[in-house]
Amino acid sequence: MSGMRLNEWSKQIDECERSGKSVQQWCEENSIGYKNYYLLDGRIECSNNRCERSVKPFVINRKNFLFADSVAGAHAAAVIQSITETVKENGLNPFEYFNYVFTTAAGHELRENKELVTALLPENAPLVCRVSN
Repeated sequence: MSGMRLNEWSKQIDECERSGKSVQQWCEENSIGYKNYYLLDGRIECSNNRCERSVKPFVINRKNFLFADSVAGAHAAAVIQSITETVKENGLNPFEYFNYVFTTAAGHELRENKELVTALLPENAPLVCRVSN
């Protein structure tokens, strides 16, 4: 893409915002697919490497799930691994996070306590769970 083309898109997006159209409507009208959305928003990465790295542990452990004694055991292992990867993506130490969750949730009925469940989400974890850089 040339700088001139991006400039033209920028001007057209400004015009569509003033007219009340969404960026998605503008992209559809101008035949710009989802693959080019990253050109419109600087926060969007132009590669999916981060996502690929997050999925890799699941691919590696896929065969391990075959050796679970039951379907419930395989499901539990997949849930724990999913939470672990989510914790890592949120910049938390998985050991510290699980320690925090298990000590905080002990003795509580989580199905009846929505506030506690919200407090236990990775985004609300205390600083002690954060990975220090």
